[in-house]
Amino acid sequence: MTATVYVFRCSENTSHEDQAKGLLRLFDAAGFSAILPKSGIVAIKTHFGEGSCAGYPKPHLTKAIVERLNDLHLRPFVTDTNTLYRGNRHNSVEHLRQAREHGFTFESLGCPVIISDGLRGNNDEEVEIDGGYFKRVPIAGDICRSNGMVVLTHLTGHLASGFGASIKNVSMGCASRRGKMMMHSSLKPWVDKNRCVACGECVSHCPEDAISLGKSAEIDHEICIGCGECLTVCPEMAVEFSWKQESRVMQEKMAEVALATRKVLHGRIVYFNVLTQVTKDCDCIDRKQKPVGPDVGIMASSDPVALDRASLDAFKAGAGMPLHELSYPKIDGEEIFPYAAKMGLGSSAYTLEEVGI
Repeated sequence: MTATVYVFRCSENTSHEDQAKGLLRLFDAAGFSAILPKSGIVAIKTHFGEGSCAGYPKPHLTKAIVERLNDLHLRPFVTDTNTLYRGNRHNSVEHLRQAREHGFTFESLGCPVIISDGLRGNNDEEVEIDGGYFKRVPIAGDICRSNGMVVLTHLTGHLASGFGASIKNVSMGCASRRGKMMMHSSLKPWVDKNRCVACGECVSHCPEDAISLGKSAEIDHEICIGCGECLTVCPEMAVEFSWKQESRVMQEKMAEVALATRKVLHGRIVYFNVLTQVTKDCDCIDRKQKPVGPDVGIMASSDPVALDRASLDAFKAGAGMPLHELSYPKIDGEEIFPYAAKMGLGSSAYTLEEVGI
């Protein structure tokens, strides 16, 4: 089957007001009101951005969705889940502080902000699927108890999955701590002792205390959860992954978890990808990153596979190069598409429809 992906074009000079208008035109063109429930509580799954990160979807877009859902007599809340790594979003208390710092509050949005997997990331429910890796997937409890969901995602590169868009936002972003560990568990980094200078950065950032320090760092694979934080913070680039095989496994697991999320919501889920300030690394990185390409616009679809495929194609057309070549050339992030299609999550085939204001 061929899915329809809708696009609103915008540039670095497009105002917040026009971005919000364009997003709502996409909402209407894609027929999202017919997909979402007629009543009840609807999650708006977004990303609040870590620390000084600046690329996350901004509150003016989230607020536009809140207002549209209110117009539909739905009861929205804005949400994310806690992270595996140590940072400002490792538990709900710090996570909500971080959300407030970036402008996500009841007062600014007009609805509650709730962390869906609870205080420490262990509020979840298991969803049964017939996957190649999983038969039961732990999804954040408050996602499971919602009547529908709007997914608002920022397109980025990613050090483990190649890129991050709607499928990753729904899988990593809606899984509880257990679910995140299940997806990351195939990724086991190691340390190149010839490069390591024993600075201790990886030790201080490891969320599970899996790294010890002697003449060089040593990773205990029995404890390691494969989150990739050590690779991100190593100043000597001494941490290595077996990218090809292990990244593919992680991507395929992500597709299964995204499928479980759609199942628990009975298909009442719709997706936006924001293609502005596209960066090498994801919004979990605590630093302001320079964009690796021009702003393209906002895209929407009820099919996350088609949407992510179309988003990569649109970025390539605007930047003149594929996103992975500007972020992590060793990783083929597109290995997720055939597996996601095989699992019934969606189709890579799409037609593009332009929407203006």
